[in-house]
Amino acid sequence: MRLVRPFALVLALGTAACVPMSGGPTSQLNCRTTSADTSGWHRIADSSGFSFLLPPGFHENKVEEMQSHVRGFEAPGLTLSLDYGHESGARDPVDSTDLHLECPTQIGGHDAVVTLTWPDRMAYGASAAWRDAGAGMRLWMGGAANTPNGQRALLTVLRSVRFNQP
Repeated sequence: MRLVRPFALVLALGTAACVPMSGGPTSQLNCRTTSADTSGWHRIADSSGFSFLLPPGFHENKVEEMQSHVRGFEAPGLTLSLDYGHESGARDPVDSTDLHLECPTQIGGHDAVVTLTWPDRMAYGASAAWRDAGAGMRLWMGGAANTPNGQRALLTVLRSVRFNQP
């Protein structure tokens, strides 16, 4: 009997590619899910001293800043927000459940907690929180996708964060 690996058609903003889905027979991501191919993605340099990659097709939305530096981006089926400041949403990890998984890791040379969520009726989520992004600042980035492949793209965006200062 021939072994058939599950494959998915990744339609990332006009670019199609056939890639094996992570995690075996389901499309649910985990802490070891490989990042998406970033060929053709663009690095966004933020004025607060960090940068990240975005796939083609994202545009920035105007958002009103309050006590921290915030930005919002969207593409068809995907949203991404960030919050950078002394009181941003970075927090300690909590126990994982059936609807979310938390993965302590290092991204951009700083400790971070990546959180993946699965929909009950809403979108697939991916976020990362850095309690110490340097100089006493915190960074939270997160977004929502309407497909597991979109969630993988968001996970790749989070993993691409680089800080200008260690």
